[in-house]
Amino acid sequence: MSRAGRNSASQAVPRLNGQQADYIVAQFQAFHDPGQEDPRATAAMWDVVRPIDASTLAEIAAYYAQLPPVAPGGSGAIAAEDRKLFENGDPCERIVACQSCHGAQGQRRGAAPQLSGRHGEYLKNQLDRLRFGLRASGVMHPMTNAMTDSQIEELVACLAGI
Repeated sequence: MSRAGRNSASQAVPRLNGQQADYIVAQFQAFHDPGQEDPRATAAMWDVVRPIDASTLAEIAAYYAQLPPVAPGGSGAIAAEDRKLFENGDPCERIVACQSCHGAQGQRRGAAPQLSGRHGEYLKNQLDRLRFGLRASGVMHPMTNAMTDSQIEELVACLAGI
């Protein structure tokens, strides 16, 4: 597989390189519950994932997990305002700092997925889906639910540059 094939060029398609294998498997399995996924993603992936057994899905996930993560697309020079929510959260709204779970550079920490090097459009779509309860996450829904449109935009700008 070419390097370009591993590094999705489409803003709507996630980059899986360096993501945790368990997270990738969970995302693949989520396509089996179309009510929890983006309809466009389900339409694109249903026929691909449906016939694959759990063992093969785990092998595919392990392959992507061992690949080096995609380098962030930005220059790293992020406005302080854009980094505020990522670094500090918003205690008044009970929004925990993103870096506390996802790492100081969005590189991942524990079970939380890697955020750095992901496409901005994809991140915004996922944050909106989490915020509006269209994607299930007991951890992320309460935080994204409290976010404003401008906070989502600032967060995506921050993540696209780190």
